[in-house]
Amino acid sequence: MANIAFFVSNIDPFIGGTERVTQSIAENLVFKGYNTFFVYTNADNHSISINKKMRILYSDTVENIVNQVQQFILINEIRVMIVVNRVFQSVKYQKVFSLLKKNTNVKIIISLHAAPDSWVNKNKWGLVLPKVYFKESIKSFIFNFYNPHIRKVIGSYQVSDKYLLLSKSYIKMFEQTYHIDDKENKLIAIPNPCPFKDSYNGVARENIVLAVSRMQEDQKRIFCMLRIWARIYKYHSDWKLVVVGDGPDFTTYKQMASKLSNIMFEGHSSNVQSYYKKSKIFMMTSIWEGLPMTLIEAMHYGCVPIAFDSFAALYDLIDNGNNGFIIPNNDIDCFVKKISFMMDNKQYLEKMSSRILQHPNIFQMNDIIQIWDHELKKLL
Repeated sequence: MANIAFFVSNIDPFIGGTERVTQSIAENLVFKGYNTFFVYTNADNHSISINKKMRILYSDTVENIVNQVQQFILINEIRVMIVVNRVFQSVKYQKVFSLLKKNTNVKIIISLHAAPDSWVNKNKWGLVLPKVYFKESIKSFIFNFYNPHIRKVIGSYQVSDKYLLLSKSYIKMFEQTYHIDDKENKLIAIPNPCPFKDSYNGVARENIVLAVSRMQEDQKRIFCMLRIWARIYKYHSDWKLVVVGDGPDFTTYKQMASKLSNIMFEGHSSNVQSYYKKSKIFMMTSIWEGLPMTLIEAMHYGCVPIAFDSFAALYDLIDNGNNGFIIPNNDIDCFVKKISFMMDNKQYLEKMSSRILQHPNIFQMNDIIQIWDHELKKLL
């Protein structure tokens, strides 16, 4: 039986998709003979035994972090540490992981829960809040001379024993983006599994277009979603847009939506399953993603997805026209036409939903845990 630890920001599974999936993977690896531990910096999970977790101060010195985590590793005989969040790919934490490997012989897996090119500016004027458009344009210009993402990712890749991506489609992209020839075969691909154990229970679906998202414009582009809805709702008064989630731009979106009808902002929810089950369409307008948990979850419950073609792993999920729709990135006219088509053709939509439920995707927990077990055994 091997002991492994997850190095994360939060261990509260109700914070978001990354937290839900990390908790689920940890719980299911136990059935494969692993003891799972957590090192975390922010939100706690009181259901996890105190001797299975340790909280550190994110802003602490390298020396203090190393001393604390090293003691935790040695006491619990931890052999592999899985680094989940990108905030730990800084130069500071690269030093932390390098010293931990040297002092304890622990193996380090560093994961990238985003597309390798997530920092590339894909914004278009009028489809994103002006403040974000200008901010990203300035950043894009600066990146021509100094790109902190490249330094962080290459440094993290070098210090890791394995570097985890969310899709096989990202391996070649990673090598091209960061000019890395992966001769050591450090790059591995393990997709996120759906963390929910139950299935669609046959509850009657309502005329709901659902969005489950962090309210943060520089990634999720909710402004574009509101623009799309503004062109739709007048002609589909029997439908409503339900937006679930919280974040820094929540108030801005609510103010903008006050001029629209048939739209509800629900804020944070610890029971997103209930929304997936009763909604017919799942809408995603993100500028970039990795392998979005919300999309996996929505399809798990038969909610038909429609999303912009803004990240390569989208094709791992959606077979365009068969179990959802992929819209050319930034083509708002096409998005409006396609979502209107879905609303107007309810029988077609129902058949597509049934097709999703009859052919479960490849992101079932048992399948993903098998991949984790395989990669961990190779590393050990």
